[in-house]
Amino acid sequence: GVDVTRVGVCTTPALAFTARRGRFAMGVMLSASHNPFDDNGIKVFGHDGYKIPDETEDAIQRLVEQGLPADPPPAAGDNIGRVRDDPALLDEYVERTARLLARHARKLRRLRVLFDGANGGGAALGRALLSRLGVALTAVHCEPDGLNINDRCGALHPDRLRARIRRHRADLGATLDGDGDRLILLDETGAVRDGDHILAAWGRRLIEQRRLPKKTVVSTVMANLGLEVSLREVGGRLVRTPVGDRFVAQEMLRGGYLLGGEQSGHILFFDGFQTTGDGLLTLAWVLDLMLSTGQPLSRLTACMRKFPQVLVNVRVREKPDLLAIDAVKRRHDEALRALGGDGRVVLRYSGTEPLARVMIEGPSKALVERAARGIAEAIRGAVGEGERE
Repeated sequence: GVDVTRVGVCTTPALAFTARRGRFAMGVMLSASHNPFDDNGIKVFGHDGYKIPDETEDAIQRLVEQGLPADPPPAAGDNIGRVRDDPALLDEYVERTARLLARHARKLRRLRVLFDGANGGGAALGRALLSRLGVALTAVHCEPDGLNINDRCGALHPDRLRARIRRHRADLGATLDGDGDRLILLDETGAVRDGDHILAAWGRRLIEQRRLPKKTVVSTVMANLGLEVSLREVGGRLVRTPVGDRFVAQEMLRGGYLLGGEQSGHILFFDGFQTTGDGLLTLAWVLDLMLSTGQPLSRLTACMRKFPQVLVNVRVREKPDLLAIDAVKRRHDEALRALGGDGRVVLRYSGTEPLARVMIEGPSKALVERAARGIAEAIRGAVGEGERE
């Protein structure tokens, strides 16, 4: 008995925006997100445009596994839901995003942008937006067929655009993931600029304009230490959350913060326009930043120096508290002493796989690699898959 409006192929954030603007009970996105097509899944947004809470997802999962207490009878007659196609609903999303750059109309026409749509939901929308802005556009990987999403393209493979940046003399390379909630950039030299770079450049600009509440940016425990240092240089600070844009969003709402995101390119900007990570919206704000300052992306992102970071995965047979294991705790403490306050050690388990993750940052690549190997060996010896009975 539910009426359904189909908007067609689009990005997850465009769906969230449309669900919130229209009189809809929810928005449902079918997508592989940043994964291959055979990992297609479902994202659900409430009528407020935010992802539904964990407890609601858990309740739905229980119903799927156990069955409804009493299955409702199928609708009949006039009560049967209606399905209609209305892709024009996405026009408002494109128009609202383009409007952010209206004051730069003449400057935009001088920009050369290389755009990678990841053969996903942002392929057509991204081309429509950039064409609407009037930039000189070269679009690649914008022919989704349902099978080629994220296939050696998009935000997970930005390096593949390096040669094209130089060949097309582009001012900017913009790569989305398959459902368009991530953005990874390449500057005019072909250097990759991830979510940490975007948060540093944007956060510092907002602090300079006195527009960043509490001078605070929110990111996860995986954010590079260089982001924290860059913000600190201008009186700002970084609040860290567990990994996942959901946790970033929750902390932003709790603390009343404006800007947050992840190294992966999920950027959240809660100024009333959007309620979730949005690659195309982030691209619009980056273009605004470049045109407002008159600086190329390479110079804007030079404010952040990446600290060497190593991530080692260890397959495990169980998931006890890692720091309760004597050998792991000893290696962990040795690493912190070796870093001398100039680095970080993060130990955690994957939420979806039998993996322990060891992440270490510090001033020297050799130092962090050696420390990470030592902790990984201790974990492998204690709970590594197949290591001991």
